[in-house]
Amino acid sequence: MLARKLAAVLLLLVSSLASAAWPEKSVRIIIPWPPGGSTDIVGRILAAELTNRLKQQVLIDNRAGAASIVGLQLATAAPPDGYTFMMTSTAYGFLIDKPKVPVDLVNSFAPVAMIGFGDSAFVVHPSFPVKSVKDVIDLAKKRPGEILYASSGIGGFPHMNTELFSLMTGIKLVHVPFKGGGPAIQDLIAGHSQMQLSSLVTVAPHIKSGRIRLLAVGSPKRNPG
Repeated sequence: MLARKLAAVLLLLVSSLASAAWPEKSVRIIIPWPPGGSTDIVGRILAAELTNRLKQQVLIDNRAGAASIVGLQLATAAPPDGYTFMMTSTAYGFLIDKPKVPVDLVNSFAPVAMIGFGDSAFVVHPSFPVKSVKDVIDLAKKRPGEILYASSGIGGFPHMNTELFSLMTGIKLVHVPFKGGGPAIQDLIAGHSQMQLSSLVTVAPHIKSGRIRLLAVGSPKRNPG
């Protein structure tokens, strides 16, 4: 019922590298989401490791907005010289089928690497009176259109995941979109929204601290974490 995996992908502007001595200067990785989300967390780990290995600074450039379209536009405007990368997520695939996206998503970038996959997580605010996914469904059927869920933005992984969940269970929830997973989880922690289907890497620290409660993970087996 839950989408099982959130993918992180590193893309390069379509070009050939400037020289065989690459990199001769700092490298930029544009992340089209604000800090605190799953792509940003993984991107910063990657940038730190690449900085050590390449002996050149690898910088993270967060450019959030319009379900990652702001960052995509910035990336396509950069010189195709091998020094600007973009790191995105499953949301990139959703955008390809979205009408009137102002970026040629198919031809503007070349894939470099699939960085990894992560489980999704169903989390709620501790004050929300549920203990299981079934409890959420039962409560939502009693209170249609009253339960708020936060997401990283319209058309992104958490939004599409939750809408699928709603369709499959016959419930009606209210969507509260943000510019990324970081702001969305802060809204849930503050208690302004009641639930969220997010990436486990984003919410794991807050589950451990007790600021939010985990109901389920979207994986075929129990997550070892």
